[in-house]
Amino acid sequence: KETSGQFELFQNQPNPFDSKTTLSFNLDEAGQTTITVFDPNGAIIFQKVEWNSKGYHTLVLSSLEFNVPGTYYYQINTTSKSASRKMIFVRP
Repeated sequence: KETSGQFELFQNQPNPFDSKTTLSFNLDEAGQTTITVFDPNGAIIFQKVEWNSKGYHTLVLSSLEFNVPGTYYYQINTTSKSASRKMIFVRP
């Protein structure tokens, strides 16, 4: 994927999704990242903390992480930046 070299959190694909979805993001510098997914009530249903190199990365989420159909929010945090988006989970 062509990226601008800038910090960016992309829209999950596909969206809406039923079995799995891919989150992708671009980092403008290497460092620790925290990916968090929140349910409609704001509760954390998934979180992954890892060290990532500068550049483009993906993370695949399974529908097993999600309790009920609806709108969910995902966020990426680094030591200096943050971004969030929403996604829609539909029952398979």
